[in-house]
Amino acid sequence: MNYRSDGPIYAAGAQLSMFLVIITVALLNCCGGNGAGACIEYEKQALLTFKKDLIDPSNRLSSWTAADADCCKWEAIACDNITNHVTELHLQHPNGTSLWDQYGYNYFEMFALRGRLNPSLLNLKQLRFLDLSLNDFEGVPIPSFIGSLKSLEYLNLSYTGFSGIIPPQVGNLSNLRTLSVEGEYIQDDNLQWLAGLSNLEHLVMASVNLSRASNWAQVINTIPSLVEVHLSHCQLDRISPLMETNLSSLTVLDLSLNEISFMPRWIFSLGTLVSLDLGQNNFQVPWPEGPWNLTSLQVLNLNQNQLGGSLPRELLYLNKLVSLDLSKNEINDLMPTASSNLTNLLHLDLSDNQLNSSIPNWLYKSKHIKLLNLARNWLQGVILEDIANLSSIVELDLTANQLTGTIPKQIGNPCDIRFISMSDNKLEGRVSDLIDGMSGCFSYALKILYLENNQLSGQLTDNLGQFQNLEQLNLGSNSLSGPIPSNIGLLSSFETLLLGDNKLNGTLPASLGNFPS
Repeated sequence: MNYRSDGPIYAAGAQLSMFLVIITVALLNCCGGNGAGACIEYEKQALLTFKKDLIDPSNRLSSWTAADADCCKWEAIACDNITNHVTELHLQHPNGTSLWDQYGYNYFEMFALRGRLNPSLLNLKQLRFLDLSLNDFEGVPIPSFIGSLKSLEYLNLSYTGFSGIIPPQVGNLSNLRTLSVEGEYIQDDNLQWLAGLSNLEHLVMASVNLSRASNWAQVINTIPSLVEVHLSHCQLDRISPLMETNLSSLTVLDLSLNEISFMPRWIFSLGTLVSLDLGQNNFQVPWPEGPWNLTSLQVLNLNQNQLGGSLPRELLYLNKLVSLDLSKNEINDLMPTASSNLTNLLHLDLSDNQLNSSIPNWLYKSKHIKLLNLARNWLQGVILEDIANLSSIVELDLTANQLTGTIPKQIGNPCDIRFISMSDNKLEGRVSDLIDGMSGCFSYALKILYLENNQLSGQLTDNLGQFQNLEQLNLGSNSLSGPIPSNIGLLSSFETLLLGDNKLNGTLPASLGNFPS
């Protein structure tokens, strides 16, 4: 059967379309919309009431005026494109972090919002995002009514100037995915309210005093949706054992800057972890018994603890590890001599330990490594020519060891190296051989070269003038002799030049200015 455009089906379709239009208009009217895209009137009034209780020294909320009909266009406001409900309040200090870092608190507070939070916020029924961070509410407690903003998915109260206990009503925000309350808050002996945040993915409680919250690990273990947990500088002194872990989505765990002395087995069984930061605690051996299940781990930080002895063999099997920081411990043995699976390492810091062996062969095979720091140890022996295998190296620090022999010319093979320090060793050889070997593409990258307090000899070579980007050069306290090359004056990037305690003669080129020599 053929239907004409003016037939019954077309007529019925037109009636249906008109009906949908009427329903849509009715829905918008009942919700306060005016059809022109302006915000909802009662939400606008709630925001104006909220503003009255705030002190705004930098006039950030100047656009919040009764004369402007559309609060969706106000600064720091975002609305739903369809319903016009206010869904986001971005009230964080826009440049708070940089101002604090550069000028200190007194300058920062000149621009921070102050006052009190008016409960008129509760009229924003669809509010999903609330960021009050980096303001100054002058020591008043966090208002408990925040726990009634049931639609919230993101809440940031970090460094807001609030103080006291985090109200347990925050645990009523079951839709919350991100909670950030970093700052000098105090938590009582029960964190059970956190268990109510059943959809939480990102938890930041850094610098909150959790010394009385002994059940923190058990409570966090009840939230399997967690992806990141940041509890640094929380005055924690222990990690409770867990018989079974439910943290099947956890990728980041930061427990740095605490007072924890024992590493529980369960942390090393989290196969989803990508980053684990246990730095600046009181950890001592023994290490957790293997096998470890950190199959996804890329970043491991255990710096500034009291770890001693040799490193555990389990470290060798973390084959996705990109960054390993074990600096400032008491480790005296680098690793077992067996071949290493750490082929993806980009950053290795073992400085400030008690390593007393030679540089292990497996390190010379780390062709992807960019930063290698073995400074301030007791490393002995020579630097092998195999150092040329470190073809991606950008920073190399072997300062303050007991290394002997000559510096291999092959150290100049990587073209991207920016920083070399081998000061305070027993290295010898002709400095001209070293500099000549390091010229070429390498000379355009190098910015810092520290070789002071060794046993280097001979004359400085004219090739030193090729290092066009060199900013700092320290060759002091060696046995160098002869004239200072005149073309060193071509090095326009110089900031520091130290040549003292040698047998050099001549004068520095005038273009370099007055440098200590």
